[in-house]
Amino acid sequence: MIMRVGSILVALSLLSACDAEGDKAAAASHGQEKKPAPATPAAAAPAASSDAQPVTAADDAKLRRKYGPAEMKYNGCAKRQENTIVGRGCPSTIVVYGPYVAVPANSEIDFSFEIQATSAVNVYSDMFAQVGKRALGALNTQAIPANEKRKLGYRINNKDADTALEARVWVHGTGPTDFEITNLSVTVR
Repeated sequence: MIMRVGSILVALSLLSACDAEGDKAAAASHGQEKKPAPATPAAAAPAASSDAQPVTAADDAKLRRKYGPAEMKYNGCAKRQENTIVGRGCPSTIVVYGPYVAVPANSEIDFSFEIQATSAVNVYSDMFAQVGKRALGALNTQAIPANEKRKLGYRINNKDADTALEARVWVHGTGPTDFEITNLSVTVR
């Protein structure tokens, strides 16, 4: 009898642990996990996964595509409304980052977006792979006057297959900033 009760308790504890991990995975896959506002490049990147592997030939065609606002992550001050990212009262920080996808070897990666703010801002963008461990490139800081819509972007030629591609947009104002980002895309060719 004691053996049977012990077995049941072990089984229940295993099931509850699995359920908690499943809940975390489900929340993460739906963008519902709570994230602190990233203040530094390291804060914007998710924890490194020990099972991240380079892209295989079978995945190559699936990964060469356009990634849009739905696949990106946002600072707490920014929200996606359809295909527009709306920032309200944002501090000087990273406001958009992602999509954390694998990239095939010999890829061209285009990152582009349009931004307009209600006050003058400086906008900077950079791109990393391997959860922030490998810098791929960056856009020089752009000074954008108040209420001027500006299209920004750059292209990276990536020889090697990589994991966890992350493109980031930083917005720096003289105080809390309101802005809209449209036509954001990360295209892997």
